[in-house]
Amino acid sequence: MTQSPTFSINNNSKSVIKMKLLKPSLLASSTLLLALTGTAFGEANMSFSAPGGTAPSPVNANVKFTINVPEILILRIGDWGATENNPIWNYAFGGHASLSGASPSYAGGNATQADWDSLTSSIPEQTATTDGTLQVAVFSNTGKAKLSISAINDFDPVATGFAKPSLSEIEATSGGSSTPIDPANLNTFAVGNAVDLTAVAGIAKATDTWTYKYQPTTTPAAGKYDASVTYTLASL
Repeated sequence: MTQSPTFSINNNSKSVIKMKLLKPSLLASSTLLLALTGTAFGEANMSFSAPGGTAPSPVNANVKFTINVPEILILRIGDWGATENNPIWNYAFGGHASLSGASPSYAGGNATQADWDSLTSSIPEQTATTDGTLQVAVFSNTGKAKLSISAINDFDPVATGFAKPSLSEIEATSGGSSTPIDPANLNTFAVGNAVDLTAVAGIAKATDTWTYKYQPTTTPAAGKYDASVTYTLASL
């Protein structure tokens, strides 16, 4: 139902008319929409005087603005969305120095990083220059933030007593961007490992690229090994 303007008539030669601009039927829906993007409420006033009288009184119109900004945290390691990037290392048997050359032989000893082929990914990271180098981005508008390891699921042996890989043998290195996120404190992948992110004017943001390296200390038994690490971004 449309509300008619209200009038206030004085006995003096000057009178003021106040008009309400928002229809009651639109107020609820307008408030909901504006709460998401910003709010602006206005008013209108009018003054007049009888012919030949004094000049009308000045009138004012006030506008109130409100901007609502939600608290936002963004964490990216790899591709955006639900895609999980899965770095994979395959054993390159012929890469062992003692197994190459005209007279290959094997004198024993553990496999080293050189025995594994270059890092690949089962789902190549879309924006990285090479597979296995993952894009990293953090954003917080709540002030200082913390990036931490909140959960791990380490490799399991294929059989009791068999040698296996360990998450402690994998580390990430920073690509050295202008706003790096140093993963050094996150390596070894222990729950609680964390790195603080400094905020400037209430905003903490940084981007980087991380390259993961597998540096075995023992030769694992044959098998397929899976592990996972959960990174968490939180406000401080």
